[in-house]
Amino acid sequence: LVADVLRANPAVEAMESAWRAAAMRYPQVTALDDPMVGVALGPGTWGSSTVKPAYMLMASQQFPWPGKLQLRGDVANAESNAAARSIEDIRLQLAEMTRLSCYDYYQAHRQRELNALNIRELTDFRTTAEAKLRASLVTQQDVLQADVELALLERRRLELDRQVQVAVARINTLLHRDARHPLPTPPVRF
Repeated sequence: LVADVLRANPAVEAMESAWRAAAMRYPQVTALDDPMVGVALGPGTWGSSTVKPAYMLMASQQFPWPGKLQLRGDVANAESNAAARSIEDIRLQLAEMTRLSCYDYYQAHRQRELNALNIRELTDFRTTAEAKLRASLVTQQDVLQADVELALLERRRLELDRQVQVAVARINTLLHRDARHPLPTPPVRF
């Protein structure tokens, strides 16, 4: 499941693209600025018999202070390394979220099975208590207590159904599927 999430999640691919872009910045930031070349003409001087043709050629290059290009390169490398670490960080976070969601799904299923067993047992107890009440062997308190406990177990069943739905939605979101997409029943043991 973790491998499927890592393959399906676009956050990992986005981080890898950001890392590749950061790695490509080093040659750009350590290079000199482009040289500037300029030409200026005196248009009124061309074709004049009294003045020689006027023109001017210019070339310039900016040179940074010594060590600045190296520092820019160091910063670019540090940003690239940070982006690479972010990839591993996002992978670990996704793996953690996936495992926790999987365990929540497993736990909610197991608790739901246990709750169903408790409801069956308590229903049998209530049936027995009701039969004994008709035979005047017990008081009505046993039947009423069983009804209260059954109502509590029914409420717990609804809570567990909600927990299963939340876990399914989390897992499907990590897999970039519809939140209600059905999942297989978890294994009996992890």
